[in-house]
Amino acid sequence: MLRRNGSKAASLIAAVLVMVIRIWDLLALSEKHSNSDRFFLLIERHILQLQMLLVCT
Repeated sequence: MLRRNGSKAASLIAAVLVMVIRIWDLLALSEKHSNSDRFFLLIERHILQLQMLLVCT
């Protein structure tokens, strides 16, 4: 039981880190490009996915 929960926690941490890195990359890209509305929509979508991931677990 503990092993299964540890594996769930590890996969959740990995998923959160991936989403944070994606958001960070998109923020860096948005500084370089003038079409920032598109990037902010992508960032918003990733933040919503992250929230859904945290709510569902």
